[in-house]
Amino acid sequence: MKRLGFAGAALLALIAALVVGVGPSSAAGPIGYTIIFNGDGTCDLATIDLTDGTLTDLPAASSAVACVSDLAADAEGAVWGIGGNIARPGSAPAADVETDIGIVAFSADGTPSISPVFMPDDIVNPVLAFGGIAFDPTLGAIIEVGNSGTNPTCGDVINNCLFTYDPETGVATPIGGSGQLSTAYVFLTSCTSALYSVYVPDGWALATVSRTTGEVTPGSSIPDVGPSGIDCAPGGNTLYAIASPPEGNGIGGPDSSVGTLDPATGEFTLVAPVSEPDAFIGTLAVPGTRVAPTTTTSQPAAVAAATVAPSFTG
Repeated sequence: MKRLGFAGAALLALIAALVVGVGPSSAAGPIGYTIIFNGDGTCDLATIDLTDGTLTDLPAASSAVACVSDLAADAEGAVWGIGGNIARPGSAPAADVETDIGIVAFSADGTPSISPVFMPDDIVNPVLAFGGIAFDPTLGAIIEVGNSGTNPTCGDVINNCLFTYDPETGVATPIGGSGQLSTAYVFLTSCTSALYSVYVPDGWALATVSRTTGEVTPGSSIPDVGPSGIDCAPGGNTLYAIASPPEGNGIGGPDSSVGTLDPATGEFTLVAPVSEPDAFIGTLAVPGTRVAPTTTTSQPAAVAAATVAPSFTG
């Protein structure tokens, strides 16, 4: 597989340059998806076995578009990422015509394809240094993005705002702001019990995100590792994690491990070291049960098991 280096990044560089994923394989045990950072501005999608840490690069060519900030898998196993720094002028109902935010779909070999996200024009400078993407059983596709502006739903301070995302139009509709000023929240994930995010108040910690208001409630500290990706499989409560030593460069390497996080205590339970200790990786998607799709969308078909197509509901 590709070996990589990464020109050392400080903590916020981790938050600004993160990852992507795909759907499950036939291998035994939970299979997640992550991004390999090549250190040259390009990335690769890879699978990661959450039982033994095996990292396997997918065959698509390395691409800057694959360097997304977070990833998520829907209930059918299709995986999508959220990316940035892609200006896409255009138009969409009741939305701004410019955004540097994009939704990335991955083909079966890991090739990324990006589509624009349109936001209300009173949201200024949406940024992906803070935020993430998830699929929620009640809300459908949701994203959390750092922003400033005067949007009354998101608030008039620099903070994260939670949005629903419509893949047919590309429109992001605000649910509400975090209420935490400029605090950086990353790795949005939907577990059955709650929405979770990671933040860095004075060391790593977990937080919950309200499904109804977008408000963030700071939670338990994660004292022993620096998480570079978290995700629950759709419909579950096991919070899987990729983690690296907290004093490391941040983006999951070197010496990353796979395991689980306890949301109540922040305790990381080690399962296995990643098979490529020098790889710089980040973010995580854990697909759920593979079932026949109920709908299709105009989005490029995201990676899914066998012939499964993506399905957005909610």
